[in-house]
Amino acid sequence: MPGKTHQNIRRLFRKFPDRVLAYAREAGARLELDHDLIHEISGEFDDPLGSSEPVRADLVIVGRNEGRPEGAIVLEIQKDKDPNKAWTMILYRAAVRRLLKCPAWNLVFSPDPEVLRWVREDLFQLEPELTPFVITPEMIPAIIDLESALADIPAAVLGVVMHGGDPEAVVSAAVTLQALFSIRPSDLGNYLQLVSASISEEVMQQARSHLSEEDDEELSEWERRSGAFTKGLREGREAGQREGRREGREEGREEGQRDALRAVLANILEARGIGLDELTRTRIHACESLEDLKALVVRASTITTLDQLFVTPN
Repeated sequence: MPGKTHQNIRRLFRKFPDRVLAYAREAGARLELDHDLIHEISGEFDDPLGSSEPVRADLVIVGRNEGRPEGAIVLEIQKDKDPNKAWTMILYRAAVRRLLKCPAWNLVFSPDPEVLRWVREDLFQLEPELTPFVITPEMIPAIIDLESALADIPAAVLGVVMHGGDPEAVVSAAVTLQALFSIRPSDLGNYLQLVSASISEEVMQQARSHLSEEDDEELSEWERRSGAFTKGLREGREAGQREGRREGREEGREEGQRDALRAVLANILEARGIGLDELTRTRIHACESLEDLKALVVRASTITTLDQLFVTPN
Protein backbone atom coordinates (compact mmCIF):
# COMPACT_ATOMS: atom_id res chain seq x y z
CA MET A 1 0.00 0.00 0.00
CA PRO A 2 1.40 3.42 -0.91
CA GLY A 3 2.79 5.43 1.99
CA LYS A 4 1.50 8.72 3.35
CA THR A 5 3.89 10.87 1.30
CA HIS A 6 2.85 9.12 -1.92
CA GLN A 7 -0.82 9.56 -1.05
CA ASN A 8 -0.47 13.24 -0.19
CA ILE A 9 1.38 14.01 -3.43
CA ARG A 10 -1.44 12.25 -5.27
CA ARG A 11 -4.04 14.27 -3.37
CA LEU A 12 -2.30 17.49 -4.29
CA PHE A 13 -2.28 16.69 -8.00
CA ARG A 14 -5.89 15.45 -7.85
CA LYS A 15 -6.91 18.81 -6.42
CA PHE A 16 -4.98 20.74 -9.09
CA PRO A 17 -5.27 18.59 -12.24
CA ASP A 18 -4.38 21.49 -14.52
CA ARG A 19 -0.83 21.33 -13.14
CA VAL A 20 -0.48 17.75 -14.37
CA LEU A 21 -1.24 18.83 -17.95
CA ALA A 22 0.97 21.90 -17.64
CA TYR A 23 3.96 19.87 -16.42
CA ALA A 24 3.37 17.26 -19.12
CA ARG A 25 3.31 19.96 -21.79
CA GLU A 26 6.51 21.47 -20.41
CA ALA A 27 8.11 18.02 -20.42
CA GLY A 28 7.31 17.56 -24.11
CA ALA A 29 3.79 16.15 -24.47
CA ARG A 30 2.04 17.74 -27.49
CA LEU A 31 -1.09 18.79 -25.64
CA GLU A 32 -3.47 21.57 -26.61
CA LEU A 33 -2.69 24.89 -24.92
CA ASP A 34 -6.22 25.38 -23.57
CA HIS A 35 -9.00 23.05 -22.48
CA ASP A 36 -12.48 23.98 -21.36
CA LEU A 37 -12.53 21.00 -18.97
CA ILE A 38 -9.69 19.26 -17.13
CA HIS A 39 -10.68 16.33 -14.93
CA GLU A 40 -9.69 12.97 -13.48
CA ILE A 41 -10.90 9.57 -14.67
CA SER A 42 -10.48 6.20 -13.01
CA GLY A 43 -6.98 4.76 -13.24
CA GLU A 44 -8.11 1.17 -12.64
CA PHE A 45 -7.65 -1.22 -15.56
CA ASP A 46 -7.93 -4.96 -16.16
CA ASP A 47 -4.72 -6.93 -15.96
CA PRO A 48 -4.06 -8.34 -19.46
CA LEU A 49 -2.46 -11.40 -17.83
CA GLY A 50 -5.90 -12.34 -16.57
CA SER A 51 -5.35 -12.09 -12.84
CA SER A 52 -8.36 -11.33 -10.65
CA GLU A 53 -6.78 -8.12 -9.37
CA PRO A 54 -6.94 -5.01 -11.59
CA VAL A 55 -3.93 -2.72 -11.97
CA ARG A 56 -4.15 0.91 -10.93
CA ALA A 57 -2.40 3.99 -12.22
CA ASP A 58 -1.79 6.70 -9.65
CA LEU A 59 -3.70 9.37 -11.54
CA VAL A 60 -5.22 9.88 -14.99
CA ILE A 61 -6.03 13.45 -16.04
CA VAL A 62 -7.95 14.32 -19.21
CA GLY A 63 -8.20 17.59 -21.11
CA ARG A 64 -11.41 18.14 -23.10
CA ASN A 65 -12.76 20.73 -25.49
CA GLU A 66 -16.52 20.87 -26.15
CA GLY A 67 -16.84 17.48 -24.47
CA ARG A 68 -14.29 15.80 -26.71
CA PRO A 69 -11.12 14.38 -25.09
CA GLU A 70 -8.06 16.04 -26.64
CA GLY A 71 -5.35 14.36 -24.58
CA ALA A 72 -4.72 12.44 -21.36
CA ILE A 73 -1.82 12.13 -18.94
CA VAL A 74 -1.13 9.05 -16.83
CA LEU A 75 0.80 10.32 -13.82
CA GLU A 76 2.94 7.91 -11.81
CA ILE A 77 4.43 8.99 -8.46
CA GLN A 78 7.65 7.05 -7.91
CA LYS A 79 9.64 7.12 -4.69
CA ASP A 80 11.79 4.16 -5.73
CA LYS A 81 12.69 2.02 -8.72
CA ASP A 82 9.97 -0.46 -9.70
CA PRO A 83 10.84 -2.80 -12.61
CA ASN A 84 7.12 -3.57 -13.05
CA LYS A 85 6.69 -0.08 -14.50
CA ALA A 86 8.29 -1.44 -17.68
CA TRP A 87 4.95 -3.07 -18.48
CA THR A 88 2.37 -1.25 -16.34
CA MET A 89 3.15 2.13 -17.90
CA ILE A 90 2.59 0.68 -21.36
CA LEU A 91 -0.67 -0.89 -20.19
CA TYR A 92 -1.94 2.33 -18.59
CA ARG A 93 -1.25 4.38 -21.70
CA ALA A 94 -2.79 1.82 -24.05
CA ALA A 95 -5.88 1.44 -21.84
CA VAL A 96 -6.48 5.20 -21.74
CA ARG A 97 -6.05 5.49 -25.52
CA ARG A 98 -8.52 2.64 -26.05
CA LEU A 99 -11.04 4.15 -23.62
CA LEU A 100 -10.91 7.77 -24.78
CA LYS A 101 -9.75 7.40 -28.39
CA CYS A 102 -7.29 10.26 -27.93
CA PRO A 103 -3.52 10.73 -27.50
CA ALA A 104 -2.17 9.75 -24.08
CA TRP A 105 1.22 10.05 -22.44
CA ASN A 106 2.98 8.76 -19.35
CA LEU A 107 4.40 11.28 -16.88
CA VAL A 108 6.53 10.50 -13.82
CA PHE A 109 6.94 12.55 -10.65
CA SER A 110 9.68 11.66 -8.17
CA PRO A 111 11.50 13.66 -5.49
CA ASP A 112 14.52 11.37 -5.96
CA PRO A 113 16.89 12.45 -8.79
CA GLU A 114 18.23 8.90 -9.06
CA VAL A 115 14.74 7.54 -9.70
CA LEU A 116 14.20 10.16 -12.40
CA ARG A 117 17.52 9.21 -14.00
CA TRP A 118 16.52 5.53 -13.88
CA VAL A 119 13.18 6.29 -15.55
CA ARG A 120 14.79 8.31 -18.34
CA GLU A 121 17.86 6.16 -18.98
CA ASP A 122 17.38 2.62 -17.70
CA LEU A 123 13.71 1.64 -17.61
CA PHE A 124 13.40 1.44 -21.40
CA GLN A 125 17.07 1.45 -22.28
CA LEU A 126 16.59 -0.71 -25.39
CA GLU A 127 13.23 0.83 -26.29
CA PRO A 128 13.74 4.59 -25.85
CA GLU A 129 10.57 5.36 -27.77
CA LEU A 130 8.60 4.05 -24.76
CA THR A 131 10.34 6.30 -22.24
CA PRO A 132 7.81 8.41 -20.27
CA PHE A 133 8.08 12.13 -19.72
CA VAL A 134 9.35 13.21 -16.31
CA ILE A 135 8.78 16.24 -14.12
CA THR A 136 12.28 17.57 -13.51
CA PRO A 137 13.39 19.63 -10.48
CA GLU A 138 13.92 22.59 -12.82
CA MET A 139 10.20 22.55 -13.63
CA ILE A 140 9.30 22.98 -9.94
CA PRO A 141 11.84 25.45 -8.49
CA ALA A 142 12.17 25.97 -4.75
CA ILE A 143 10.23 29.06 -3.65
CA ILE A 144 12.35 31.23 -1.36
CA ASP A 145 10.23 34.34 -0.81
CA LEU A 146 7.07 34.52 1.26
CA GLU A 147 5.03 36.51 -1.26
CA SER A 148 5.48 33.85 -3.94
CA ALA A 149 4.70 31.07 -1.45
CA LEU A 150 1.50 32.80 -0.37
CA ALA A 151 0.49 33.25 -4.01
CA ASP A 152 0.95 29.55 -4.84
CA ILE A 153 0.87 27.19 -1.86
CA PRO A 154 0.89 23.94 -3.93
CA ALA A 155 3.97 25.09 -5.87
CA ALA A 156 5.71 26.03 -2.62
CA VAL A 157 5.00 22.61 -1.11
CA LEU A 158 6.10 20.76 -4.25
CA GLY A 159 9.24 22.92 -4.32
CA VAL A 160 10.17 21.64 -0.85
CA VAL A 161 9.41 18.06 -1.91
CA MET A 162 11.64 18.40 -4.97
CA HIS A 163 14.49 20.32 -3.33
CA GLY A 164 14.46 19.10 0.26
CA GLY A 165 18.15 18.20 0.11
CA ASP A 166 19.35 21.34 -1.68
CA PRO A 167 21.18 24.28 -0.06
CA GLU A 168 18.08 26.49 -0.25
CA ALA A 169 15.96 23.89 1.62
CA VAL A 170 15.97 25.84 4.90
CA VAL A 171 14.67 29.05 3.33
CA SER A 172 12.21 27.19 1.09
CA ALA A 173 10.80 25.18 4.00
CA ALA A 174 10.64 28.27 6.23
CA VAL A 175 8.65 30.42 3.79
CA THR A 176 6.39 27.46 2.93
CA LEU A 177 5.60 26.84 6.60
CA GLN A 178 4.96 30.55 7.13
CA ALA A 179 2.61 30.60 4.15
CA LEU A 180 0.78 27.48 5.31
CA PHE A 181 0.16 28.87 8.79
CA SER A 182 -0.86 32.24 7.34
CA ILE A 183 -3.46 30.84 4.95
CA ARG A 184 -4.27 27.56 6.75
CA PRO A 185 -5.65 25.74 3.70
CA SER A 186 -8.02 22.81 4.11
CA ASP A 187 -5.15 20.46 3.28
CA LEU A 188 -2.86 21.92 5.94
CA GLY A 189 -2.12 18.58 7.59
CA ASN A 190 -1.29 16.89 4.27
CA TYR A 191 0.98 19.74 3.24
CA LEU A 192 2.77 19.76 6.60
CA GLN A 193 3.39 16.04 6.22
CA LEU A 194 4.94 16.54 2.79
CA VAL A 195 7.22 19.32 4.04
CA SER A 196 8.36 17.39 7.12
CA ALA A 197 8.92 14.19 5.14
CA SER A 198 11.06 15.96 2.53
CA ILE A 199 13.68 17.63 4.75
CA SER A 200 16.07 16.49 7.46
CA GLU A 201 15.50 17.13 11.15
CA GLU A 202 18.31 19.68 11.09
CA VAL A 203 16.70 21.61 8.25
CA MET A 204 13.33 21.45 10.01
CA GLN A 205 14.79 22.88 13.21
CA GLN A 206 16.37 25.74 11.28
CA ALA A 207 13.19 26.39 9.30
CA ARG A 208 10.95 26.45 12.36
CA SER A 209 13.15 29.10 13.96
CA HIS A 210 11.54 31.50 11.46
CA LEU A 211 8.02 30.72 12.71
CA SER A 212 6.09 32.70 15.27
CA GLU A 213 5.77 31.12 18.71
CA GLU A 214 2.12 30.22 18.06
CA ASP A 215 2.86 28.58 14.71
CA ASP A 216 5.82 26.67 16.15
CA GLU A 217 3.62 25.37 18.96
CA GLU A 218 1.01 24.24 16.44
CA LEU A 219 3.65 22.52 14.33
CA SER A 220 4.96 20.74 17.43
CA GLU A 221 1.43 19.61 18.29
CA TRP A 222 0.95 18.34 14.74
CA GLU A 223 4.27 16.47 14.92
CA ARG A 224 3.16 14.79 18.13
CA ARG A 225 -0.01 13.59 16.40
CA SER A 226 1.65 12.43 13.20
CA GLY A 227 3.06 9.32 11.63
CA ALA A 228 5.99 7.54 13.18
CA PHE A 229 5.77 9.35 16.53
CA THR A 230 2.11 8.47 17.09
CA LYS A 231 2.57 4.86 16.05
CA GLY A 232 5.70 4.45 18.15
CA LEU A 233 4.15 6.15 21.15
CA ARG A 234 1.09 3.92 20.99
CA GLU A 235 3.21 0.78 20.74
CA GLY A 236 5.42 1.97 23.56
CA ARG A 237 2.48 2.79 25.81
CA GLU A 238 0.99 -0.63 25.24
CA ALA A 239 4.31 -2.29 26.01
CA GLY A 240 4.74 -0.05 29.04
CA GLN A 241 1.31 -0.98 30.36
CA ARG A 242 2.07 -4.68 30.08
CA GLU A 243 5.43 -4.26 31.74
CA GLY A 244 3.95 -2.05 34.45
CA ARG A 245 1.45 -4.69 35.46
CA ARG A 246 4.25 -7.21 35.87
CA GLU A 247 6.98 -5.21 37.56
CA GLY A 248 5.47 -2.06 38.97
CA ARG A 249 4.12 1.20 37.66
CA GLU A 250 7.34 3.25 37.70
CA GLU A 251 9.49 0.64 36.02
CA GLY A 252 6.75 0.06 33.47
CA ARG A 253 6.56 3.77 32.68
CA GLU A 254 10.31 3.95 31.98
CA GLU A 255 10.23 0.79 29.90
CA GLY A 256 7.29 2.21 27.99
CA GLN A 257 9.33 5.30 27.17
CA ARG A 258 12.18 3.13 25.94
CA ASP A 259 9.86 0.99 23.84
CA ALA A 260 8.20 4.13 22.43
CA LEU A 261 11.58 5.50 21.37
CA ARG A 262 12.61 2.14 19.88
CA ALA A 263 9.36 1.98 17.91
CA VAL A 264 9.71 5.61 16.73
CA LEU A 265 13.28 4.85 15.67
CA ALA A 266 12.22 1.79 13.65
CA ASN A 267 9.34 3.71 12.01
CA ILE A 268 11.57 6.64 11.02
CA LEU A 269 14.14 4.29 9.45
CA GLU A 270 11.37 2.44 7.61
CA ALA A 271 9.86 5.71 6.36
CA ARG A 272 13.28 6.78 5.04
CA GLY A 273 13.73 3.46 3.20
CA ILE A 274 16.51 2.22 5.51
CA GLY A 275 15.86 -1.44 6.37
CA LEU A 276 16.77 -2.84 9.77
CA ASP A 277 18.88 -5.99 9.96
CA GLU A 278 18.77 -8.40 12.89
CA LEU A 279 22.06 -7.19 14.41
CA THR A 280 20.86 -3.57 14.47
CA ARG A 281 17.51 -4.58 15.95
CA THR A 282 19.37 -6.40 18.72
CA ARG A 283 21.57 -3.37 19.43
CA ILE A 284 18.56 -1.05 19.57
CA HIS A 285 16.70 -3.43 21.87
CA ALA A 286 19.75 -3.69 24.14
CA CYS A 287 20.01 0.10 24.49
CA GLU A 288 18.55 0.98 27.90
CA SER A 289 19.51 4.67 28.11
CA LEU A 290 16.68 7.04 27.29
CA GLU A 291 19.17 9.74 26.30
CA ASP A 292 21.01 7.36 23.96
CA LEU A 293 17.72 6.28 22.38
CA LYS A 294 16.68 9.91 21.88
CA ALA A 295 20.03 10.60 20.19
CA LEU A 296 19.48 7.63 17.87
CA VAL A 297 16.01 8.93 16.92
CA VAL A 298 17.48 12.33 16.00
CA ARG A 299 20.30 10.70 14.03
CA ALA A 300 17.86 8.42 12.17
CA SER A 301 16.24 11.54 10.68
CA THR A 302 19.44 12.52 8.86
CA ILE A 303 21.40 9.36 7.97
CA THR A 304 21.28 7.74 4.55
CA THR A 305 22.67 4.27 5.39
CA LEU A 306 22.14 1.93 8.33
CA ASP A 307 25.84 1.75 9.24
CA GLN A 308 25.72 5.47 10.12
CA LEU A 309 23.19 4.95 12.93
CA PHE A 310 25.68 4.12 15.66
CA VAL A 311 28.45 6.40 14.42
CA THR A 312 28.78 9.38 16.77
CA PRO A 313 29.26 12.65 14.83
CA ASN A 314 32.53 14.48 15.45
